[in-house]
Amino acid sequence: MGPNYYLPLVLVSAAAGKTKCRAGEAKSEGARRRRPRRERDPQRQCSMDEWSGCFFNSLLALVVLVPLAYTVLFSDKFRKFREQWYAEFVSDLRVVWNAALDERKRTLLAPMEHAVSKDDQLRLKKSIRVLEIGCGTGTNLKYYPDGASLVMVDSAADFEDRLLENVKKYPRLFLERIVYSCPEDMCEITDQSVDAVVSTNVLCSVGDERKVLAEVVRVLAQGGKFYMIEPKAENFWSFTFALQWIFTTSGIWPYLFDGCRLTRDIEKVVGEAGFSAVESSDFNLQQSDHFVFRVIRRQTCLVATK
Repeated sequence: MGPNYYLPLVLVSAAAGKTKCRAGEAKSEGARRRRPRRERDPQRQCSMDEWSGCFFNSLLALVVLVPLAYTVLFSDKFRKFREQWYAEFVSDLRVVWNAALDERKRTLLAPMEHAVSKDDQLRLKKSIRVLEIGCGTGTNLKYYPDGASLVMVDSAADFEDRLLENVKKYPRLFLERIVYSCPEDMCEITDQSVDAVVSTNVLCSVGDERKVLAEVVRVLAQGGKFYMIEPKAENFWSFTFALQWIFTTSGIWPYLFDGCRLTRDIEKVVGEAGFSAVESSDFNLQQSDHFVFRVIRRQTCLVATK
């Protein structure tokens, strides 16, 4: 997107502004000649023509500036700076994010301590099999019950070394295997083979959340539970929802946060996935903890039973 794109818009915007200004001056001069002196209003409001001119110029400015910002920020010349800034930004955000959700995750996953496995061998060991979608570096390991047998699913092997290091910190857990697969197709995991599925802030980023939930229902044993924490879209007419829609539709938020789309109604999709029972509750993040939380303040905790 080069200068040939911006030059006509800039010229049109300048010409439109100049024309509107002249038209406004002419109308004002004519009004002064026709109207008696005593009827002049020192605080005269702008006419509809002037308002339309302002709106037209503002619209053209957005059309010009938004693509220009994209061209600058996402150009190859800024790639190194962007990657360095993003790595530091995500690292800092991850620390704050994990701290903000710590108590919620602990409360959400606590019932797994009393779960009984459908697998005969695991039941004898008083253990359960837990499948985590989008395991990353293993930030949820500390919430799992003693003796849990883990199946970790992720779409890439980028975090494998850090995941294995974190697993070593929890000898009370057993890492059964790591499956590198997109969550929409977990064909390596057999039907009704796990007692619990955990997903924290993953479904907002997947390609098709309905396919993911269909896989969750397939791999869960009868009576098994699906535990989830996800961002929840704000009320449709709120200013925050407008921000969420703009950031998602423009591609800015998905670009920065692994494809996350803030306007998805994941709770509704879970309710349509075929679970026998769904329990959910909303909570708000403290906006003062991080400026990102102002956009994703509202979160949903959910437990679904097959």
